[in-house]
Amino acid sequence: MSRVVTSTIAIAVVCGGLWAALTSRPVAATNDQKDDEKAVLQADHSLVQAVANGDKKAVDGFLDADFTWTDLDGISSTKEQVLQDLNAFARGSEGNADLKAFRHGQVGAVFGAQHDGRFERVWVKRPAGWRVLVYQQVPDRAPSSPAYAGNGPGPADCENPCKAIPYKPTTEADREVIASFQAMNTAIWQTDADAWARHIGDDDFGITPGVLVTKANRIATIKKQKEMNGKPVPAPLLSAHFFDFGDTVVMTALHQPRNGKPHHFTRVWVKREGAWQIVAGAQTEIQAAPAAITR
Repeated sequence: MSRVVTSTIAIAVVCGGLWAALTSRPVAATNDQKDDEKAVLQADHSLVQAVANGDKKAVDGFLDADFTWTDLDGISSTKEQVLQDLNAFARGSEGNADLKAFRHGQVGAVFGAQHDGRFERVWVKRPAGWRVLVYQQVPDRAPSSPAYAGNGPGPADCENPCKAIPYKPTTEADREVIASFQAMNTAIWQTDADAWARHIGDDDFGITPGVLVTKANRIATIKKQKEMNGKPVPAPLLSAHFFDFGDTVVMTALHQPRNGKPHHFTRVWVKREGAWQIVAGAQTEIQAAPAAITR
């Protein structure tokens, strides 16, 4: 199920230009979890083989109807566009090293390395089988501008998204995720590392341009910002899609930093003990887009 949200709200993410860079030590996996991860990896391997063989029919079967591919330059393509130029998609899919797979109910994520960056492929369990919903590439190069903190003096208050979000969710899951967005942004704004950490899973894994950091390092950075009286500036949200799968929600979003080019984000949220936490994500700067200048 997908819904589009378009506004100037800011998604709750960490500051310092890096939400999606969060990586934490994975929790110990049970045998069932390992089997789940193998199933996701097998589907991913089959897709890669179909792309390499130029088998358009097979590729078509693996791509979800809502599939999007975001390349290293931040250009996004739909399923139809990918099938129209499978050669370009094949070139953008070369290299699948250092694979890591995670599964959360009906959603799985595969991370890996390519020659000039890393990638995330988000898989979802449909009635007909596993389908890839998102393929996002992240370059090794640092972005031209950070997505969040350090991008110029901020407003005197965090009205949006900390206090007001001009969006009425259509499902209970969306309502709860948005509440987590607001709480996380408030924690970022207030440099409250403990409050922020409650919205991040201990098994969280993510990638961001040029940098990978651990959850522990991110917490340390927020605490340091507090000591220095820093004020992170959450970036506005330009658009987003939500895909609900029970206690797991996949969100893709476009953020516009106050000074810089927009960034495309993919995040996977999981509900645990009544609380929604980020467990996987990726961030890519859109190179061809103009940079916003806020004075």
